[in-house]
This record gives sequence, C-alpha cells and structure tokens, in this order.
Amino acid sequence: MSFHHPRSAAAQFYLDSSGGDYMEEEEPVHSGGRRLSSSGPSSQGGRKHSIGSSGSTSFPGGSGSSPTKVARHESFEPNDYQDEVEVAELLTKATVTESEKVKLENLMRVKEIIINKQPALLDNFLNEMLDFQTDNNADVRCYILEFVEDACKTDPETIPKVLHNMMLMLQDKSVTVQKKAVQVIAKLYKFTLMWLCRSKSVTEEMEAAWSAVCDLKKYILNLIDSDLDGIRTHAVKFIESVILLQTASEPDSFKRANDFCLDDVPITVKVARPRKLEEDSRNLFDELLKFHGSRHATSVNLMTCMGSIVLISKMRPHLMGRVVTAMEKLNVILPPTLERSQVTSVRKYMKVQLIGLLRHPKAIDYYDNITTLLTDLGATHSELHKALPNWDQIRAEKRKRQRALQEKEESNQRKRARMQEPVAVLEDYDDDEDMEKPPEKDKKEDLTELEQSIFEQLLTPETVAELLIASMEKVPDAMPAHFMSAFTPVDFAGTDGQIKHVSRLLAAQITAYQLGPEAALGQRVDQPDDEIEPMQIPTLGGGGQTLQSEKEKKLSLIQPSTGASKKKIPKALKLSEVTKPLSQDERQRHMAAAIKRILQTNQTLNPSKTRLICAIAANSTFELRYFIMQHIQEDIKNRLELGISWLFTEYCLCQEFVAKAVPMKHESTADRYEWLFFNLMKGILDYNNESEKTGLAWKLYLEPPMVPDKGLELLKALSSQHAHAAKGLQIFMELVLKRPKKLHYLSALLHFCVHSIDDVRGHAVSAILQIYEKMESKRGIIEDQAINTYCNSLRLPKPPEILFSEDLGRGKEGSGEWSDDLVKACLSLYLKLLNIKNSLIHELAKVYVETTADVKRSILRYVETPIRNMGMDSPELMKLLDSFPKGAETIITKIIHILTDKTLPSADLVSRVRNLYAKRVSDVRFLIPVLNGLTKQEILTALPKLIKLNPVVVKEVFNRLLGIHVDAKTQHASPITPVELMVALHNIDMSKCDMKTVIKATSLCFNETEVYSPEVLAVVINQLLEQSPLPTLLMRTVIQTLALHSQLSGFILNTLGRLVWTQPKVWEGFVKCCQRTIPKSIPILLTLPAPQLQQALDEATDLRQPLVTHLMSLTPQQRSCLPPTILNIVLGSGDAFGLKQESYYGDYEDEVSAIGGNLAGPSIHTIKDEPRSPAGDDELVMSIKDEPHDYTDDQ
Repeated sequence: MSFHHPRSAAAQFYLDSSGGDYMEEEEPVHSGGRRLSSSGPSSQGGRKHSIGSSGSTSFPGGSGSSPTKVARHESFEPNDYQDEVEVAELLTKATVTESEKVKLENLMRVKEIIINKQPALLDNFLNEMLDFQTDNNADVRCYILEFVEDACKTDPETIPKVLHNMMLMLQDKSVTVQKKAVQVIAKLYKFTLMWLCRSKSVTEEMEAAWSAVCDLKKYILNLIDSDLDGIRTHAVKFIESVILLQTASEPDSFKRANDFCLDDVPITVKVARPRKLEEDSRNLFDELLKFHGSRHATSVNLMTCMGSIVLISKMRPHLMGRVVTAMEKLNVILPPTLERSQVTSVRKYMKVQLIGLLRHPKAIDYYDNITTLLTDLGATHSELHKALPNWDQIRAEKRKRQRALQEKEESNQRKRARMQEPVAVLEDYDDDEDMEKPPEKDKKEDLTELEQSIFEQLLTPETVAELLIASMEKVPDAMPAHFMSAFTPVDFAGTDGQIKHVSRLLAAQITAYQLGPEAALGQRVDQPDDEIEPMQIPTLGGGGQTLQSEKEKKLSLIQPSTGASKKKIPKALKLSEVTKPLSQDERQRHMAAAIKRILQTNQTLNPSKTRLICAIAANSTFELRYFIMQHIQEDIKNRLELGISWLFTEYCLCQEFVAKAVPMKHESTADRYEWLFFNLMKGILDYNNESEKTGLAWKLYLEPPMVPDKGLELLKALSSQHAHAAKGLQIFMELVLKRPKKLHYLSALLHFCVHSIDDVRGHAVSAILQIYEKMESKRGIIEDQAINTYCNSLRLPKPPEILFSEDLGRGKEGSGEWSDDLVKACLSLYLKLLNIKNSLIHELAKVYVETTADVKRSILRYVETPIRNMGMDSPELMKLLDSFPKGAETIITKIIHILTDKTLPSADLVSRVRNLYAKRVSDVRFLIPVLNGLTKQEILTALPKLIKLNPVVVKEVFNRLLGIHVDAKTQHASPITPVELMVALHNIDMSKCDMKTVIKATSLCFNETEVYSPEVLAVVINQLLEQSPLPTLLMRTVIQTLALHSQLSGFILNTLGRLVWTQPKVWEGFVKCCQRTIPKSIPILLTLPAPQLQQALDEATDLRQPLVTHLMSLTPQQRSCLPPTILNIVLGSGDAFGLKQESYYGDYEDEVSAIGGNLAGPSIHTIKDEPRSPAGDDELVMSIKDEPHDYTDDQ
C-alpha cells in the first residue's frame, strides 16, 4: 500500500470548486453523522481533508512506519482508520472469493467508501482496485472501468496513473469491456482537458497525460473501421463527444447543464491550443460525414451516425447545412448491403431526426430542403405542421439574430480601433498560431454549388425529355417490389423547390460516381503544364491568336531561323490498333505453353503465380486441366495447396461470382468442380505414405468451400480402412459441425456406426457422441437412428438390408440369420447413448420382448456395461421395474443381477423386487439378486423353492447368502448365517421338497470348507441334536462331518452315545450307516450302551462277525478296558441274525454302497448322486485307523 501523496494546487482547486464537474454539489456524509468538507472544518466537528505537505497521512506499509503502528495526523479520527481497515478487508475478500456476485458487492462497497466517503483513501487503494482489470469475469472488469471514471472525476491527478490501464482495457478480449472502455475514455478525454484548462500551470505530468489521452483517441478513431457493429457504434459516439468538446457554442445552440466546450479553453494552454482543437474537430466532422455516406455501413451504424450528426447540428448550428446535405445524399444513395426492412427502418429514423431538426430555430434557413426531404420520406402535412414552430417566433428570432450580429460587428470595429497600438502579450502565447483567420471558403462546397447551378440550368423541359427517352431502355417491364416499398409520391412536383431538390439529388449521385465538374477539375489539375492549350486572345479583326504564337513571332524577329520543325504532341498508343486478336486454338496453345513453363521451374509458386494458374485452369480445355492435375498428383503433399486454390476458383465460377469464359459456356461448372475434387482425393488415396494420407484428406475436405457427393464416397472408402478410420471419421464429424449440409454428413457418419470392424464402428460412435454433446439440434436425429433404425431392426426375423453393403465390410447378400456380431453392431450406438440418456432403457425392454432367442442372449450379454454405469440409483431403472412389458422378465432379472453384483441392493430396489414377486412375477429366481436385502423369514420361506433350481443357480444362491467369492472391497451383509442355513435345510418339510434335493443342497454347503469349518459344523450338529424330533438327515450329516473333519470324532461319538437311539427312525438310519461303513463304525458301536448294542446286533446280524474279529485282534489288556457286558454281547453268541429292512430308509440303499476291507488296508465307501462331494466327484474315501476315536481322510 502506497502513501497518500499531497495534492497539487490544481487538484486542490478542483476539490474547492463548488461548480466543477468533478465533485458533487454536496459532500457525502460520514457514517458517524458528520459531513466532510473540502474547504475547512464544519460546524459539526468534521475534519478538513489532508491537503498539502502538512496534511499527508501515513498508513501501514508506507515508508518510515513500523509494521504494527500507524502514523496518524493530529486530526485523525477513529472512523477514518476504521474505513481504511474495512476497505482492506473488502479487497481481500474480493480477491479470494469465487462468487462473482460477492466480488462485485465488495468492490461496490469499496468504491462507495473511497470515492464518496473517504476520497483521501483513493490514492492508497488505487493500484489494488486496478489489479481487478485482469479478472476472468467481464462484469468485474466493466465495474473497474466505472470506478476509474469516478476516480478521475473525483481526483484529476489520478488520470496519469490509469491511462496505461485504459489502453489495455481497449484491447480486452471481451467486446463488452471494449465498448465500456470507449465510453469511459470519452469522459477521461473531457476530464483531462478540463484539468489542463483549470490548472494554473501545465506540468510535465499533465503534458504526458494529454499525450497519452490523444493516443487513446487515435486508437479509438481507428475502431470506426472495426469488423464489429457495436465497436463502430461506440466509436461514432466517441467522435460525437470529441467534436462537441472541441467546438465553441453558438447563440442558437442547445445547451446542457455544466457543459464544457471550446469556449472554456483558454488560449494560454500550450499543449491544447483552441485553434488546433477546432481544426481537429472539423477533420473529425468530415470523417463522420464520410462514414455517414459510406457504402458499407450497416443500418445500426447509419442510424447511430445520423443521430450523432443531427445532435451536433443542434448544438453547433453552423454545421446544419452540411448535415442536411448529407441527409439528402443518404436518402438518394443508401448502402446496397441493406435489406428491405433495414431500408425502411433507416428512412423512418431519418424522418424522425429531420422532424426534430425542423424544430430548431436555425432550421428556418433550410426550411425548403428539410420539408422537401421529409415529403420524400413520407411525412404528412399534419406531421410537418406539428413540427413547425410559430412563424411569429421564427421572424422574431431572425430579427434578434440580425440585431445580435450587427451589435457584434460594431463591437469588433471598436476593438479593431483600440488594437491599433501594440499590446503586450504573454510570453508563451504564439499570436501567429492562434490569431483568428478569416474563414476560407471550402473548395469542395464551391464545386457542389457549381454542380447544382449547372443542373438547375439543364433541367429544362427539352433536357428532361431527352433524359427520359435515354433512360426508358433501362426501365423494367414490371415495377420492382423494393421500389414500391421505398417510393413516396411527389406532392410538389414542378415547383421551384422541387426542381432544386431534384438538382441536388442528381448532383449528389453524379458526384458520388466521380462525375461532374469536381471530378473534371481534379483531372484537369493533374495534367502537365505543357499539355494545356494556350489561351486565345481576341483581336480587333474579330479573329484570335494564341499567346504562344505571338511569342514565337517575336522570337523569330530576334533570332535567325534554325530550320527546326514545330514540336508535335505525342499520340497515345492504343494496343488494340496495333495488335490482332488470336484465335481460340492459338490462345489455348500459348496458355498451355506458359503453364508448362511455370510448373516445370521446380520452384515454390508464389500467390500471384498460383492465381494465374488457377484462373487459366478454370477457363481452359480438358487437356490443360488434365496436365495440371497430373502435375499436382505427382507430389500431392507439396502441391495440394495449388489444388485447393484451383477448387476455390472453380467454385467462384460455379456460383457465378465471376463470369465464365466464352468457350466454357456449354460446360457444367458443377461437374468440373466435382471432377477436380475427385481427382485430388484419388491422388491422396494413391499416395505412398500411409501415415500422411488422413492429414492431406483433412486439409482437402475442410478448407474448400464445398464437398461434392463423389468426394464423400471416397472419404467413406478411406474411413473404412482400419488404419485411417479414426482420422477419416473425425473429418466427417468436422463436416457435420462446420458445413451447411449437416444432415448429409451426419447420415454418412451414422452409417458407420454399424460397421463390421469393431475399431471403425467404435470411432464412428465416438464421433457421433461428440456431435450429440455439442449440437443439441441434432440429438433427436441421432436418437431416432439409434433406436428406430438400428435397435428396432432386432425385432425382425432376419437382418435388414441396410446392414449389408461394401462400405460396411459386409457383402450385399446377408447370411439371413442374426449373428452375435450383427446384434452387437445394432446395439453399439444405442448402448453408448444409454450412458448419456438413461430414459432410453425403456426402448430396450420393448425390443427384447419381440426378438428371437439368439438375439435375446446377445442382448443380455451386451447390456451389462451400460447397466453398471447407470447404477441402481438411476430413476429410469426404477421406473422400468415398475412398468416393464410382459415377457421382459428375463432381462429385468438380468438387470437386477448386474446392479447387485458385488454390492448390496438398495432398500428401494429390494422393495420394488418384493412387490414384483408378490404381484407380477412368481418365479423365485427373481428374488436371487436381492436375497441379501430380504429378511431372514423371507429367505427361509423361499428356501424350498430355491434349492429346486438348477444346481448352478443353487450354487449362486448359496454364494450370495454365504458371501463366497466376494472381494475384500465388496460390501457383504447376509440376513442368515451359515449355521442357520444348514439347520434350515435339515428342517425343510419333505412335503415341499424331496429328500434328494435337500441332500444335494447340503452337499453344496459341505463343499464350502472355508465357510463350514469344524467349529461351524459342531454348532450345526449340536443345534440339530437339540431339536425334537431329530431331523431325518441328521445321521447323514454326522457321517459326512466325521469324514471331512476327523478331529470331531470324540464330540460326535459322545453326542451320539447319548442321543442317537432316542428316535427310532434315526436309530435305523444309524444302524444302516454302521453296516455300510464297517469296519470304521466298529469303535462307534463299541461305545453304545449294552441294550442298544444288543438291539443293533439283533437288527443287523452282519455287524457281529466284524466286531468279534476286532475284539479278538485286541490284546488282553485292551479287552479288559471294555465293559464285560459288551464283551458278553459280542462274544457270547456267534449266531447270525436275520437282517430286518424297513422301507423308510430305502433311499439309503441307492445312495450308500458298502465296500469291505480289513483295518490294515484302506476301506472305501461311495455316496452316489451327490455332486462335488467332499472327497471327490464320484466317491467318498475314508480311512479309519486302529484307534477307536481317531478318524482321518485318505485318498
């Protein structure tokens, strides 16, 4: 932050001036209720501004102040320091905030404080405010311009500090900022001139400021030729303000409050002399009139310029005559670029301006001109009558002006009498420079008046009749429409005023076309002196001789004759008189020879040679065109520019921008253009360097003005190649974005979206998606092609013919059957659009219902990626679940599977699936994707139906419930535990599901050894044994558990020893299992109580002999450990007992086959019909050692 520098005396003068333009009439009021005064302390205790060296205020950050203390003035008030702190905080907030609204509000508050409340802070924070001129928001930059204007108005010493910033703002990238900068500079120009005029002396800083302001003025004056209408309009308004500023007011001028003009500029200001300013304003006014009559001005520029010159004529009435003349010329010669509606608008605006001008007192001198012009513009008598002032007032004003002029003349005579004696003048005043000079009569005005007078003399009835007869040949048979709209009947035809008006109009037209006396005089002045004919001097004899001949006679008397002949004026050489026209064949032969010489120089063609070759090629025979084409194709890379220039020339001929040569009249220019384009593209396709082909094609298709149909076919051929597909299809996309025939190119690009090559099809779809995002108007066409043309074709029993063509990589004769590749091609664009517009998913469900089985399988395979991208939070997917058509249940199930894969279903999805299962879809497979979202009771209810499904599906059900094959990052939460699932399988009602199905389901559980660990199975068996009655499959589960986990043998045997005989049916199953697993079941049988062992031996007599053999193999010490009752039961009777079989366990006969073996070798038993059993797919292998309670698995 910089110091607040002391103001100069000039600046203090502005602050003290009550009637100046820089300060308001009343000073702003403090927030504390006191009013700041620039002249001294107020009666309420306000302090005086810090002016002068003694009044400078030092703020933190300035030189000589500590970082933590503020050097304050004696009269420094706390509110001032608070304002400074507030400004600093506001600027900091504006710098760091991202909200443009908040930034503008903070800057507005800063401006209110340092402009209206505390002007002393302006110099401190000026640079900080100017830093925002580089802000990204154009509104912020425009507000900084407003701040600069107010700052310069408050303190003129700010002007030199901001002029460099204004030049940067004039060159801003935003047109809005440029316009605002022009407006602000117009005010700064006025402020700077006022600063110079009201200062006691002009410093170097002031001179530099004035020079910089003049540079800004020159820059803005050049903007009148800008390409933008808005910039030109603001440049015109800037010129208007400068002209009014640099011209003096007049008695009849319209006056503005606190207006500053040339009257207020003293002659003592060296850098801004009044005479120079006035001369500059005259030049600017000439430029403004020139722009007003230019042939390229738009309607907006014309109306703006018209309003400016009318306003200038009202405030500077001496220019009114030139303004009226300019309006007359414009009415006759409007710019040819205007449309009919624009012509009507300009004429209406001119009429309004002239009516306003007619009310000016000075307009009485041009009453006839203005009223005649208004009549031509269609003004009615009532409108003219309303616009005219009172005639008595006009006469009184005229007499008043005459008296004023007479008094002024008398006063000037008295002044001239007093000025006879020398008068001391200021040292710096240059009297030669600023002395008023008599106005010189404008030579151009004299010539215009001369033309008018000549045409007034020519407008006799005879002359008018001759003009009409000469013009009748060019009059059309029918009256043009634009003439009818612009023509207004002549009310005062034949009157003197009308004749003079027509004379002025004719003079204006002839002068505009460089005809008439003015043009002739200009040519006359340019002639050399020796070509001017000598003037004839009349003699008394009535004859005449020249002054030159008199001189020659005198010289002949003095000097002797030398015999020299009289000098002859050389005759102009006309080429047509000394040459003969060539025949057509000779002309073509010479042109061909010249072209060959130019092309065979092996030099780079400059632009002039290129234009020459193209012009000749476009107007020559086929042989020459073919030669030039061969030359281009020999080096297509370096000579393609010549071919493109040739294309532009042919296009100009095709559009009749230029005239055709006579021999070419019978040829079609469109065919010539197409031939040229086709052969240039053929040259590119035949080019050896494959990597540069697409780059050359890009240049050929995007630079010329038109792409013919044959050229489009060649581009299709290039794009079908795998190596050039990406660039070729990008060319198609650029053509769609930048060429007029957008639908034509879009249709070709959409055709590639079903190409047989995946890369080509992928590039085409990518290009279409870019167009879909950039061109909202083409989205409907793209969606219609993707759905109605390609996606709906899947409903047909056979593929349509549009999928088979050479440029798509398929033969014209299709296979007749839908293949996976064809389905994928038809779905490619649709599935990509589905990622952008989710509502298209409903069309897929409708199409799926009507397709064949093969197509349905392909759809289910390719729909996975877009459905994953949509996610289960998509509202359109939820809507589809509520309203999918009948027959689409499979794809809906697939969608739900995809959504819930590796993630938990949402509550909304579970609720919708639950409702669908209850009301529309009774298939239990519909619940599988959302199993983890259902309640435990719902799962147990659906479990009998679920295990009846295909084993692969049942496997998936258990995987979801048990969290199998789930990644560590994937969420998993099951409402049922592995123990609960196994117990539920054992408790399934056999009336709802047969035993084989339940056995297969439990086998799948046993296969998952990571989930069903020994601990989990122990819990399962424990819970099953606690049930009453015991589950039917309990013993099978026990045996399988023992086979898988031998370490649980002690737990299982102890449990069985207590409880296995309590259920008769379970006991029978136990006995059957023991029979089939001999000799492994011997230790289990020996642990039974004596009654149960006796019962087992009675029911299965074949168990006794293995037991006897086992006991006999034991040592006496080992047999002594067994209870005597057991030994007596086993060894006491060796009779065989009959084996009783009951039909309930008949199922086990099919599943368990016993195989024998001794204890020394492995014993094997096989459990059939159990897929993926623990020991293998086909058999369960178990080996039981000699120890009574140790079971292991051997394979």
